Amino acid sequence: MNTYYLLGIIIGVIALVVQLAMLRLQLGAYRRHGHKSFLVLCLASVLALVYCVLTSVPYLVPLDMPALVQITAAGALIGGIGAVLAVWGTALLFKSYRELAEAAARNSAGGA
Repeated sequence: MNTYYLLGIIIGVIALVVQLAMLRLQLGAYRRHGHKSFLVLCLASVLALVYCVLTSVPYLVPLDMPALVQITAAGALIGGIGAVLAVWGTALLFKSYRELAEAAARNSAGGA
């Protein structure tokens, strides 16, 4: 196995572990808070996991060119949708935090 394939497998495994950790954190936050931002982020992480698996296939299984193109296209589509969901979920989370911080500031100013 040449260095290129070994490096690809190592990077894929690291990405998979990171995504699993992120998903676990997001699921825990969703269970505790029930906020839709965490649900959207969970969906993004699931798609990122699928993307990791799809993009790792060429490093594990020899593919002909049509299969490689199909997997690459599917990975690009799934990765793109996951990226959009990740940005949307993060925006929802920041919006929620902003609203919470503004409410706390109003309560603090009103109570002083």
